[in-house]
Amino acid sequence: MRKYELAYIIHPDLENTLDKVTDKINKLINAHGKILKEDVWGKRKLAYPIRKQNFGIYVITNIEIEPKAVQDLEKLLQRTEEVIRFIVVNQESAVKSTEKSDDAAKEAKKVRKEKVKVEESAEIEENKEEEKEVTEEVEGEKEKEAVVEKKEEKEEKLKKAAKKKEDKQKSEEERLEELDEKLKKILGEEQK
Repeated sequence: MRKYELAYIIHPDLENTLDKVTDKINKLINAHGKILKEDVWGKRKLAYPIRKQNFGIYVITNIEIEPKAVQDLEKLLQRTEEVIRFIVVNQESAVKSTEKSDDAAKEAKKVRKEKVKVEESAEIEENKEEEKEVTEEVEGEKEKEAVVEKKEEKEEKLKKAAKKKEDKQKSEEERLEELDEKLKKILGEEQK
């Protein structure tokens, strides 16, 4: 059995059901090992939003468990909807010496940061995909608007061309009428 530190954050709206969630997790831990210490920090502001939440309930648990059971514990935490973020860190290397404990603390911090970065990058990817979908929708709308505008422009051009043609026909008719009148005048003067 090895010693681990388990830190997890529970959804802030579930303060009333905190015991149910911790009991569910503790049950699995007790089945494969034991809980050395459990510390509920309570509701705290998150450094950045997680799943659109700015607050979370922090629970830090020191456990002694078999290494094979850590995967089961992580699967349970991933499947538990109430848990919005978690991390399991091996503590044995930190206990051996003070130098190693400093290194282990730095490593644990680095691992936490890396895990957070991975989770953040996954969230960023999700956001990028959503943004891409929205952008595609907007571009589709813009393309539709452009097609409608072109269609309206064509209709307007056709209307203008038809009006020009009509005006041209009217002016031709007026010219013909003027010529007819002049012709009648000329013919009328010749007959006299």
